[in-house]
Amino acid sequence: MIENGFLRWGLTALLLSASLYAVFRAGRKSPATTRVDFGLHAAMLSAMVLMLAPGPGWPALPQILFFGLAAWWFILRAVSRRPVPAGMHAPASGPAKGRRTGAGRGTLLYNALTMAASM
Repeated sequence: MIENGFLRWGLTALLLSASLYAVFRAGRKSPATTRVDFGLHAAMLSAMVLMLAPGPGWPALPQILFFGLAAWWFILRAVSRRPVPAGMHAPASGPAKGRRTGAGRGTLLYNALTMAASM
């Protein structure tokens, strides 16, 4: 817990804004795996905000189970044959001709590490 109120509220505001962005992205029309990814990030960021709140502690077992399963979700996506959802290619006329715009293996492994670190 952060004792400095200014730092605690500043970090809370940053985490809440990132959580709202993740909720927004999870609700947009996109492949199901992308929506799940952003939904998991929104849950992680919301849990971090709750960890900053003063008061009684949160039970550890539900956090460990949820974030452990979320980390496995990203690991399984990273080692799968198609880590990027189908149809996620950049337009041929853009500057990134034919490159994929979805999450690559490195990004998915990074996401798995952040979920594991939240446990």
